[in-house]
Amino acid sequence: MSIVARISQSRARMARIFVLGAVVSLTAVVSGCGNTDVEFKGGLFEMAGLTDLNSNKKRSETEVPLRSGIVIPPENAPLPVPGSVPMSTASISGDAAWPVDPEEAKANKNAALKREHAAFCERAREKARITGTDDVEDGPLGSCRQSILKSLTGRDLINDNLNSKKQ
Repeated sequence: MSIVARISQSRARMARIFVLGAVVSLTAVVSGCGNTDVEFKGGLFEMAGLTDLNSNKKRSETEVPLRSGIVIPPENAPLPVPGSVPMSTASISGDAAWPVDPEEAKANKNAALKREHAAFCERAREKARITGTDDVEDGPLGSCRQSILKSLTGRDLINDNLNSKKQ
């Protein structure tokens, strides 16, 4: 492209920009001289308080009912001396309806199940020893057989893994 062609393109581009700017500014000037009789109608404008702004109508005040008089509290009797009034039987016996902690309930259930398993296994091993067989029944938590792992760790690692997968 020659230099003359580039100059003519840039002048044409500047002329377009100038015309566009003139149109936008003329639109802004003309819109400011417009009519002020814009009415906002609708529930949303009524809630916002924009309806009838230019009218001479007076808004009705919201009627608020009269408040009742001041209520004087009754005479406050002093609290009883601690220990002078017997405590309720529910708080002494522990029968109060307290909420149950799910984690504590689960721990108690697991502890009871382990005690039941230990008692069952003790009876099953005693029965197997009396009958002279090596076959020991399975308890609520799994095998009651003694193993080296169970003797060393105090836990039946194989059955613990199986029981955790079941839950």
